Amino acid sequence: MRNTNDIIVLAVSGVLAIAFGTVFYFTKPEPEQPPQPPSVNVAEVKPPEAKIVRANGIPGGGGTGAGAAATPAPGTLPPGLDPALFGPGAMGAPRPAPPQ
Repeated sequence: MRNTNDIIVLAVSGVLAIAFGTVFYFTKPEPEQPPQPPSVNVAEVKPPEAKIVRANGIPGGGGTGAGAAATPAPGTLPPGLDPALFGPGAMGAPRPAPPQ
């Protein structure tokens, strides 16, 4: 016949084994499933129709076109700004000295 302490240790170890096994089973990490990649469109691509325009110069390259330096209209600047600071004169020309 076994000792009472041996029976108690055997019963406690059995209960702990069942408890730990249950905890390990229900808390196991699940592998993360990566999202499905989007489907790739493999249809033939049709390039857009291009219209060829031949010209002798760059568009807007003149003094009055879109490439010209913008000079603000009179009366549109906030008070304290001098119109000489804008426009073609401001690109390389000496600027007037600030007021003293």
